[in-house]
Amino acid sequence: MIDPKHPLKKPEYPVTPRRSPLAEAYTWVSRIMSCSITMVLPGIAGHYLDAHFETSMWGISGWIIGPILGFYQLLVITKESAQKQESQQSTKRELDK
Repeated sequence: MIDPKHPLKKPEYPVTPRRSPLAEAYTWVSRIMSCSITMVLPGIAGHYLDAHFETSMWGISGWIIGPILGFYQLLVITKESAQKQESQQSTKRELDK
């Protein structure tokens, strides 16, 4: 039987478990490295195609398209991160009420 003076309360857990700062840093390092590879790889592939087919347009195209795709990917990642952080803050505000 539950004593009304001391009812059992369910412990409050965070909505999402907290990650260590090192884990967060590794997440961001992998995201940035992914963007860097996206920027550089088309230029390297274009240089290879130019050497193989004896042309001169693929390398230039790769070095133009690569950074555009890389920056786009970086913007998408940061936007998703900002939205996630905002939703966590709004959830926290609702729980504090």
